[in-house]
Amino acid sequence: MRRPTIHKYLGISGTKGLSACLAGTENPESMTVQIDEIPGLHVIPAGHMPPYPSEMLASDAMPQFLQHWREEFATS
Repeated sequence: MRRPTIHKYLGISGTKGLSACLAGTENPESMTVQIDEIPGLHVIPAGHMPPYPSEMLASDAMPQFLQHWREEFATS
């Protein structure tokens, strides 16, 4: 989240992403981007660089989002 670049390599928008989810301004479902060129690959861009990225990653919201995505993308 300090120097995000994955969105540039994949040609997707990097304006919204994980930082907005952790800040509570965006829904995690709306942040997941499917990469058409690579079947099965979904990406969550970092979004805007927050002033304190380590604190955001250590927030109470992060485990909740991880569990949500774990359930959403679990393979059977």
